Amino acid sequence: MRTTSGCLLLVWLLLWTTAGCTARTGSPRNATRYVFGVIKGILLHQGESNPGDQEWSEKVKGIYDNLMKDLNLKAGEVPLLAGETVNADQEGKCAGFNQIMARLPQTLPNSHVVSSAGCTCHPDRLHFNPAGSRELGKRYAEKMLTVLGYKIADSH
Repeated sequence: MRTTSGCLLLVWLLLWTTAGCTARTGSPRNATRYVFGVIKGILLHQGESNPGDQEWSEKVKGIYDNLMKDLNLKAGEVPLLAGETVNADQEGKCAGFNQIMARLPQTLPNSHVVSSAGCTCHPDRLHFNPAGSRELGKRYAEKMLTVLGYKIADSH
């Protein structure tokens, strides 16, 4: 999927894009025709494009609320998981943004922040390397399964 160049994207879900940017196949409202199965949750991975945005949580909530409406979903039944940027323990260039991200559950009650602590990164200190990406992916999975009520065996 490609979006219009220069668009700030906060959430990827199906064909959803933000700020009026359009995907190749049309508007977010058209996304409902592509939904098959049951959406159990939404994963959000924040990039480094707006690391000081104090209104980030409110923007994410607005997008989430629109998704719930557009896809006829119930907010209490669809948790949102947000993964942190490269952590301070890895000298992440945008690690300070994780403090802003930590406030998301205060704005969006059915949201959860997934820690990136210890997830290794590329030398640019902006992007996770393959090992760090896999670890963060495992954390997303463990958190989602826990939120959905599954018991997770301690893997550590």
